[in-house]
Amino acid sequence: MPDHIVISEFRTRGQNGAGDEFIEIFNPSGQAVDIGGWQIKKSSGCGISTTILLTVSSGVQLAAGQHFLAAPSGASAGPPDQNFTAGIADSGGIALLDSQGSVIDSAGMCADTAYLEEDPLLPLASGSLDQSYERRPGGCTDSNNNLADFTLTVPSDPQNLSSPFTICTDTSTATATTSATPTASATETPTVTPSFTDTPTRAPGFTPSATLTRPPTAAPTSQILISEFRTRGQNGAGDEFIEIFNPTGETVEIGGWLLKRSSGCGTSVSTLLTISAGIQLLPGQHFLAAPSGASINTPDQNFTAGIADSGGIALLNNSGIIIDQAGMCAATTYLEGTPLAALTSSSLDRSYERASGGCTDTDNNIADFTLIGPGAPQNLSSPLNVCADVPSTTPTFTPSAAATATDTPTAAGTTTFTPTPTITATATPSATATPTFTPSATATATATPSATATPTFTPSATATATPSATATPTFTPSATATITAIDTPSATATTTATDTPTVTATPTSTPSATTTTTATGTVFIDHILISEFRTRGQNGAGDEFIEVFNPTNETVDISGWSIKRSSGCGISTATLLTVTNGIHLSPGQHFLAAPSAASVSSPDQNFTAGIADNGGIALLDSQANVIDRAGMCADTAYFESIPLPPLSSSVLDRSYERNSGGCDDTNNNLADFSLIVPSNPQNLSSAMTACGDISTATPIPSATDTPTATATETPTATALHTPSPTATLPSTPIPPNHILISEFRTRGPSGASDELIEIFNPTGNTIDISGWLIRKSSLCGAATSTLLTVASGVQLSPGQHFLAAPSGASAANADQNFSAGIADTGGIALVDGLGMIMDQAGMCASSAYLEGDPLPGLTASSLDRSYERNSSGCLDTDNNLIDFSLIAPSSPQNLSSPLTACASGTIEPFIRGGITRIQME
Repeated sequence: MPDHIVISEFRTRGQNGAGDEFIEIFNPSGQAVDIGGWQIKKSSGCGISTTILLTVSSGVQLAAGQHFLAAPSGASAGPPDQNFTAGIADSGGIALLDSQGSVIDSAGMCADTAYLEEDPLLPLASGSLDQSYERRPGGCTDSNNNLADFTLTVPSDPQNLSSPFTICTDTSTATATTSATPTASATETPTVTPSFTDTPTRAPGFTPSATLTRPPTAAPTSQILISEFRTRGQNGAGDEFIEIFNPTGETVEIGGWLLKRSSGCGTSVSTLLTISAGIQLLPGQHFLAAPSGASINTPDQNFTAGIADSGGIALLNNSGIIIDQAGMCAATTYLEGTPLAALTSSSLDRSYERASGGCTDTDNNIADFTLIGPGAPQNLSSPLNVCADVPSTTPTFTPSAAATATDTPTAAGTTTFTPTPTITATATPSATATPTFTPSATATATATPSATATPTFTPSATATATPSATATPTFTPSATATITAIDTPSATATTTATDTPTVTATPTSTPSATTTTTATGTVFIDHILISEFRTRGQNGAGDEFIEVFNPTNETVDISGWSIKRSSGCGISTATLLTVTNGIHLSPGQHFLAAPSAASVSSPDQNFTAGIADNGGIALLDSQANVIDRAGMCADTAYFESIPLPPLSSSVLDRSYERNSGGCDDTNNNLADFSLIVPSNPQNLSSAMTACGDISTATPIPSATDTPTATATETPTATALHTPSPTATLPSTPIPPNHILISEFRTRGPSGASDELIEIFNPTGNTIDISGWLIRKSSLCGAATSTLLTVASGVQLSPGQHFLAAPSGASAANADQNFSAGIADTGGIALVDGLGMIMDQAGMCASSAYLEGDPLPGLTASSLDRSYERNSSGCLDTDNNLIDFSLIAPSSPQNLSSPLTACASGTIEPFIRGGITRIQME
């Protein structure tokens, strides 16, 4: 829950046109805040100039849950609490500043506007709709990412000082279960609810402790990174530096590697420095480069100043492969994801620093770097900063508690849930009593039930009861664990487990009972995988091998399947081997291929060496369908999502091995494989490796009860637990709120010119696309040109399609024609009437038009196939590889085709063609 005033709803235009604006601010905190003298400011469209819209009147206070509304005097929103002069740019930003001039909250509609939090919102381009951006849910969420925090709402819902209050509750809670060991008949239904930040204390007698760990969101990186840099500092534009960092667990030799720069919003590149021979980075060590006249102390190497404020920088290994890059303009060559804002002030000591001490890499510059002041450059002599393993993104709770009984018999129990809360609780109710426990995270209760009584407890982790002897209890507890992270809206897990134990106890015994309850959601790998490989080993570049593996539950005939290679950072491919007839892989069985001279033992089949260090490999079935692939360059034909770093040393016995014993497949090479030493190739004769269910839902509770009973009589204790766990993984989607490219191809059955582009309206509003542009970008390049301008009067109703194609294309009934010429490794974009890119898709990581990971280029000229957006065009994650699937035959739709209505539902994982994707229902 935010602890500060937030912008909760706004718009830059409404049903009355561009001046129909409003800004609503909200107090989500638990106390009244005086906002008198605070300011609301605007920033220019995709620019850095700012002006004041209004200064809040003296004496205005916002109670907890109260709103304040500002709007121009002629706006349709009303009644506002204060007026301002209209003029918020559709591609600009707004900010709320306190009386000291500190920015408290901001929101923007362009990555280059001054007021913005992380990813910008799409501009509101229509002048006739009553719509606005509203903070979700109810104004109570603030992740400091505009795109995640706001949703487009129709109609708008502005609230003012007189509107009903909206009280935010801390809903980021977890509910877990405990089980106790009573010595009387009891029914236990405990629930523990610790919050992210609060540790409340209730009545004495029950003293739990709870700890919540929220780990980072990025997986551990396996490559050298740019960890801090700047293009100017307190001494001006030449006061630059670049710091690189080793977040891995191995020493890496970087001698001969290059630091390069790309021009301001341009494609020209040049070398800043070549790292001196012999430089090695230990795990956690830094290397610092700077101009000789820079203000920083003791760089390890100098370069000539000249990094453009709107340019980029890159680190390349000695094979010329880009290892990491960062940029300050969407059009500069060196960039990952969304660019950083340019540093334009010459008098400030500040820099961009990589998050998590340099240990985070999501391949998105704006997510990975934070602007800090002053700069904190580190060199080879600085203390090491060793990155710990980064756990999963699921919150981890570790509460604990304890309880003891005060009479005879005495019972003590300890229950541990991992990674959900850990509870210790005991109860010793009297004979024939049936107590019901409902403990919460920090509660306390003490009860002494008498015979034939049914008392109810509400403790949190410690309960004390005094029973009589010779009790024969039976209890049926049910446990429910729920984790809901409000500031991680995409992760909500619910786990339900039911234990049905029966306990009979009489004094003077020491019984113990242990139960383990595991709740998982599962994804079953349904295809053969490449499980281990290398491009070179201890005998040099020809010491290669490829191991494939059957993680499924069925025997698979791989006769006639082929293993292919793709060239170094290139698209040419060649067959390494065709699997011999009669080869079957049982569940858990491996197949090993290697050159005859390789150092590995007993390959099942040989091939001729020649896998490029920066190339790729693929496994194809007998129908030539690619089943799995792995690559070491973003431009090689065979790779999945993010490539692995090339193996450049010829004297090490190491290889890339698939995680989880070969049972892990996220369709991301960097996430799925780990570098191991020594290698561990397995063949048809090796021991089988059985894959269990691969869990995708957390938490996974494990409960251990260790009761002890002591008394002066003769007791007997038995325990029966029958857990019945279930798990679900719900999430909240962000339905697309803009026009999308829904299907396209660069070639078809009639050849390279048999192209088509289909666009689609997934929103709930009719949108006028007259004058919009469809553009193309050159093959793996930055050059762009217009394919067509949409004709005047074209409007897309909700669920309607528009089809564009060359006049000679095989796609029938195009709504408008263009001249063929989309490159197989190029990109396409849809641009609105204001010149804003609405959507884009690309087939090369360096193409100007691209979202996230590129799609593979279509190189066959005789196939009727196309890339189609998943979920009937209703899915948009801003990652082309996730959003599109290759279909055959293609299915283009035009203005006359049936409408396709997008439902607003849950996003859940599904398996399609061996690839885990996201589906909206």
